[in-house]
Amino acid sequence: MPTEKNENAADANSPSAGWFCGYTPIEILDAAGMTPVRITGERASSGVADSLMHTNICPYVKACLESAAGGKLNFLKGAVFTNGCDAQRRLYDIWLSVVPSVPAFLLTVPRRADDASARAFAARLAEFKAWAEETFATQITDDKLRESIRAYAKLREALAGMDEAREAGLIDMPGSRAMEIYLEAQKMSPAAALEMAQNEVAAAKARAAAGGAPKGPRLLLAGNMTDDPELARMFESYGATVVSDAFCAGSRFSSTAPPDPDIPPLEALARAYLRKSPCPRMVDADDYASRLVRKIEATKPDGVVFHILKFCDAHLYDMPFIRDALRSAGVRTLIIEGDYTSGSGQLATRAQAFLETI
Repeated sequence: MPTEKNENAADANSPSAGWFCGYTPIEILDAAGMTPVRITGERASSGVADSLMHTNICPYVKACLESAAGGKLNFLKGAVFTNGCDAQRRLYDIWLSVVPSVPAFLLTVPRRADDASARAFAARLAEFKAWAEETFATQITDDKLRESIRAYAKLREALAGMDEAREAGLIDMPGSRAMEIYLEAQKMSPAAALEMAQNEVAAAKARAAAGGAPKGPRLLLAGNMTDDPELARMFESYGATVVSDAFCAGSRFSSTAPPDPDIPPLEALARAYLRKSPCPRMVDADDYASRLVRKIEATKPDGVVFHILKFCDAHLYDMPFIRDALRSAGVRTLIIEGDYTSGSGQLATRAQAFLETI
């Protein structure tokens, strides 16, 4: 019987390690000889996750648990979790009993980005590195780490350049395809992802030269762990052009600045990741809203769609502040709460109504 294709695996023949949170320094996994694979979950639930976790918990986390319980993640050689939110912390707890064959590591990420937090995070990364060396039976030297750091810096630079070209209308690339590229890039080796992204941008430039960039109301999509290109594709089907995003699995992946090459690599990684574009779980969460406003000012969209998964406490607690920041930017905004499915008729109606107001 042929095996079912697993959308989480970039290459079923390569040793892979799973990761869930954008604050995971995947350079360490790459330096250990693993392909870092960002885990996405099952869109259709069988109810197994509901029997293992509370119903009112992050639907992305439950979807990942659904994949794990169904054996879809058994190809992993290891999995890395963070304390980015309580739901993911609980996923780590349950993982230990549901997928005991896949070693798991819980990485503690500070909530501040100051020097003391960077030093503490570097110490946690040393523990992460030691776990990876033992789990994957390898040695992670500083030279290997620096090589991985350079590889991911090149990838993030290419993806950021792709975003800038989209925002300026210099390439013909639908926002839905850009989201797919980001998702694919986070499930490949950095070298393969860089080649893929460069080829996609070159093709999009050629299309733009032949017929011009897409037309239609310009939208910026923002929110938390949204990894479904169907959201962008739905708005595009009604004539909109998604020119940029501010998703955890999207442009925030490329927001990590190149780590400092002149300091020890673990310290450099700690500082770079803590200073990336933050999510509301960080103490400086007001910077999340201010960066979003600056992105709006730079991209000048006709509208902003803020998509947030249900039960995401960190985002929902800050939602009034984020809403005020978006209003102050003077841009029309649609706020959607999703449940990690691919949409509904009600959502389509709201999307059409929103576009008619622009």
